[in-house]
Parts: sequence; structure tokens; C-alpha cells
Amino acid sequence: MSRPATVPAALRYAPFRGSAAIARGLLTRGQLAGPTWQRMFRGIYRHVDADADPLAWCQAVNLLLPPGAALSHRAAAVLYGVNLLGRSNPPTMEVTVPPPERLRPHPHLIVHDSEGHGPALVFIQPAEQIGEGRRIA
Repeated sequence: MSRPATVPAALRYAPFRGSAAIARGLLTRGQLAGPTWQRMFRGIYRHVDADADPLAWCQAVNLLLPPGAALSHRAAAVLYGVNLLGRSNPPTMEVTVPPPERLRPHPHLIVHDSEGHGPALVFIQPAEQIGEGRRIA
């Protein structure tokens, strides 16, 4: 009889980069490929029992963003407690990316270019929700 996978506390509740968990020795590639973890985006995972609510999806997308990019539009509203994403799982998330940065296409991501918008992005501190130093548009 196989025993249940040990789930590191640091990975139990929020999305994480698989490569970072492996580098820190928290998981192996084999463990990450097992039934205990769900792939949210390429390289981004969550524990199967963790919430997959809109905030968790925002946290996952946050891990994908290049420097200067931000959650935007309906995804940004989630950080203020307003769910405009609906009930789809996964929801379609919107981000704004400054040139020349790019984001890999994904069917659940709408990528907006911030060119011409100047300093319209505002910095907020929802560190307890999404991670330090991220911006929303």
C-alpha cells in the first residue's frame, strides 16, 4: 500500500513555481507530476486540496508576470474583493504588459500592451493576498 505524499507547509495553500520548489528541495520532478499537485499554468502548480478561487488564479498569474507587468481589468478587481471573473475554472485573466516584455500565449490569459499608457499603473500593497511588490492596472 502506498503512503500519501508529504505536503510541505510552504506549498499547501498557494500556487507556486514548480522549478522553485524543486530547487529548494521541497519536491522532486516525479512528485510534482503525481496526483497531489495540479498544474495551473506552465510551471505553476497548486496542491489539489488548495482553493482554486479567483484569488488563487490571480496568485498563479502573478508568478508568470515579467518585470513591469500587472494584473489588470477584471483580474485586478479580485484584489479589491470584487469577483468579475465569474465561476469558470480556470477563469480568463487579464494582464497588462509593458513593451518590450512579452508573455507566452495561453487560452486563459488576455494580454494587454501598456504602451502609450505611461505611469497609469498604480502600486498597491496587497502583499498578504498576492505577493510583495506587484502592481495592478
